[in-house]
Amino acid sequence: MLTDDREIISRKEAKIAGLTQYFTGKPCKYGHVHTRKVTNGGCVECHRLRSNSAYHEDIDVQRASRRLSSKKYRERNPEKGVAYAKLYYERNTEVCNSRRKVYYQANKQRLLPQKKAKDRLYYENNKEDFLIRNRNRRAAKLERVPSWYGESDKRHMTFLTRECKRLKDLTGIRFHIDHIIPMRGDTVSGLHCKENWQILTAHDNLSKSNNYPNAYSGMLSPEKET
Repeated sequence: MLTDDREIISRKEAKIAGLTQYFTGKPCKYGHVHTRKVTNGGCVECHRLRSNSAYHEDIDVQRASRRLSSKKYRERNPEKGVAYAKLYYERNTEVCNSRRKVYYQANKQRLLPQKKAKDRLYYENNKEDFLIRNRNRRAAKLERVPSWYGESDKRHMTFLTRECKRLKDLTGIRFHIDHIIPMRGDTVSGLHCKENWQILTAHDNLSKSNNYPNAYSGMLSPEKET
């Protein structure tokens, strides 16, 4: 006869005490001397074995059911789903990145065309932002961004970018945003700020190169200043 040192308590006493389980010390009909549920008097060990057996007998169905339940929950609570995903990523950044790399390498042939198409679509929808970031990045590499560069300069760059596109659509000629004083001039280097920007045709800008001629700047070159 199996023995157990757990405290003997009846179902009625457990219910009064607000417990979820009780223990009689007597075996169930299957011989388990275990705690029982207050709600239905069922053996907890029997319930565990049945659940475990059913799970392993049809594990694929169980997993599909859980995925479906999770999906429905995320659809009903999108904000909670996003917040949880963000929190999980912050706590498990290295694990998440490692899993992504492994998954990408295993499915590269299928995912690469999708990624390229997605990137191209994003670029087409945000072309102006890309152009501005590229100009700022190039200027930053050359250390030509002044400390006072701010929102006014960003707005002016956006305006000039759109103006170049408008002029191209109107005339069919490509236009560039040029630095009046080149950022990599031979004798002098200008800054990346609104006071040093102008719109030129692509031909004129490429012809100008890194030179600082009076014809383009409307200003005296440093060599001729008095």
